[in-house]
Amino acid sequence: MSRKMLIRGILLALWCAVIFSFSAQGGQQSQELSDGFLLFLPLFARFPLAGVLIRKFAHALEYFVLAFFAFRFFEIFEKGDIPAFVFCFLYACSDELHQLFVGGRSAQFRDVLIDMAGVLLFWFIRRLFLYLFRRIRGN
Repeated sequence: MSRKMLIRGILLALWCAVIFSFSAQGGQQSQELSDGFLLFLPLFARFPLAGVLIRKFAHALEYFVLAFFAFRFFEIFEKGDIPAFVFCFLYACSDELHQLFVGGRSAQFRDVLIDMAGVLLFWFIRRLFLYLFRRIRGN
């Protein structure tokens, strides 16, 4: 295993641990964290579903970052996008299952879809940058 692959694997595992720690928070603790963000967005906080939107955005953002690390790790394989997508999907599913065992939390397939929306957004942006980079370089 190369040093670069090892570092990428460690970073991926560390981000998985960050997601796991957020999922291990109880429902009340998670709600308080979301409400804390709303203090910085006073106009947005006036909307009735602001807290829910913050939590769903956080799901997508967590998995956007996970996708960054997963795609960097799996790019060593010829078909790196597929294993990275599969990894992110399976981790999102396991994350929801984990929440079944946390007080005040539940597992929802729509959260997996929101997680995967973050992954897809990263993939799209990554593809766009790769395309533009190749066009600028003339390849």
